[in-house]
Amino acid sequence: MVLVAALACDDGGGKGGDAGFDPPEWCPPPESGRQEVEGTPASPYFVDHPDTFDVDAPTVVFLPGGNGGWSHADGTWAGFIEGATRGDDFRVVMPYSDSSELPVEQDRLLEILDEVLTCYGGDPGRVHLAGHSAGGYMAFDLMLDSPQRFATLAGAPGQFSVFSSDAVTAALSGKSVLVGAGEYDLDWKDAMLELDEQLTLLGIDSMYIEFEGQNHTPSPMWTGRDDLFDFWAAH
Repeated sequence: MVLVAALACDDGGGKGGDAGFDPPEWCPPPESGRQEVEGTPASPYFVDHPDTFDVDAPTVVFLPGGNGGWSHADGTWAGFIEGATRGDDFRVVMPYSDSSELPVEQDRLLEILDEVLTCYGGDPGRVHLAGHSAGGYMAFDLMLDSPQRFATLAGAPGQFSVFSSDAVTAALSGKSVLVGAGEYDLDWKDAMLELDEQLTLLGIDSMYIEFEGQNHTPSPMWTGRDDLFDFWAAH
């Protein structure tokens, strides 16, 4: 269902419309709930919009686990995004691949971000980067490559492909990092605790959280996903 007048440009602004925002005609109109965007220059990806349109709304780019295909993105979305009560104030974007593996399409990730900001608005200075498992690796490496594009970094779980103290310090100086793993995801939990300690020793603002009662990918019934949104809201 299309969000009626969500991007209206009349004086009253419609349902949260903004008179100063004028997206290109090729942009798909925003829809309520999880919207699947296809057929645009940077697609495909999922996007969920704030309840009320805000040209300064924060954006979360969340990279899925596995090979980043549709089914992995769907599972990651169900585990971390769907049902979050704090999600109504954010625009959440989840890229996926329909032709190859997402990790080899890293250049497209920034193209997706630019497309979302162009089509739907959002403050470029309030973009949060996150990823799960293989998507966590992508997120951490993307932060090293383009730290100026993101306000925070979250791995749920996530890790650097190569940990270089100098590179990590340069990319994350002044930023906050959240690392987390499922209570029963023992190998990843140990890795996230070690990473949190490494980052803290480098003077980086890092926080570890544990996904209570969960294994590698949280169940759709998990109630702790709002902890992620609390982290993003605080930054």
